[in-house]
Amino acid sequence: MQEAKKEIMRLYGGKGWPSFFTRIRLFITAPFDALDKHIPQEGFIVDLGCGYGIFANLLGLLSPKRKILGMDLDGFKMKHADKGIPNVEFRLADITKTKIPPADCILLIHVLHHLASSEDQEPLVRACLDRIKSGGKLIIAEIDRKPWWKFVLTQLADHMLYPGQGIHYRFPESMAELLKKFPVKVETEVMHQNTPFSHITYICAKP
Repeated sequence: MQEAKKEIMRLYGGKGWPSFFTRIRLFITAPFDALDKHIPQEGFIVDLGCGYGIFANLLGLLSPKRKILGMDLDGFKMKHADKGIPNVEFRLADITKTKIPPADCILLIHVLHHLASSEDQEPLVRACLDRIKSGGKLIIAEIDRKPWWKFVLTQLADHMLYPGQGIHYRFPESMAELLKKFPVKVETEVMHQNTPFSHITYICAKP
């Protein structure tokens, strides 16, 4: 993992916001190490709302048997995402409207609460589960209210990074009600350790 992270830093090196954001995301704010343990080492993986492609590229470096597709609506971020890693590609797309390709694993990493409205969350989850192959996984990383001080920091960061945009957190109780609507086995894992933010992840296994 550490060697792959060093390579990501080399690929995103230089000045400017994308490079600075990568450093913060990679080493401080995102639970990438914990998430990687739940992602298949081989197969087709789709990272929806992938942003600058940091995690998608990291996953590709960690296992050449993975084929990664990152999708995002932000053209500026997509411009900086493609680093030429052979088993990773990126596509500019509105993930709430585009047809998601069939996949062994689909990732929604801190994506749902940034959709235009909370009403968009269930249709996207449904679309993802429809496209996941039997035996595959949908991995949803979201935000919890606990610990309270990490939740406060999370809110501050989200509103600083996305000024003027609505933030639609779906907390564990509400997420449980949503996921009950689908025939999946759900494992919940708290992932805020070693980060300043209140991460929680739902690993949804499709039979």
